Amino acid sequence: KGKTCGLCGKADGEIRQEFSTPNERVTKNAISYAHSWVLPGKSCRDASECYMKLESVKLEKQVILHGDESKCYSVEPVLRCL
Repeated sequence: KGKTCGLCGKADGEIRQEFSTPNERVTKNAISYAHSWVLPGKSCRDASECYMKLESVKLEKQVILHGDESKCYSVEPVLRCL
């Protein structure tokens, strides 16, 4: 707890700081936050060209819990670049 950083936040229980940008500024919303972490590159569109939409997207991951294989799904809507 409190040792992660970057796009995943700090996981320190301080909700106000979870939208911290790479230069440690706190954004007001998830869209500004996501755009602050976009790296420039030839294969990527500029962040200003990305229109974020909050929608439910099924994110699935196989995990082993208590020795049993299980599927985990996201329960919160995620931002998707359109």
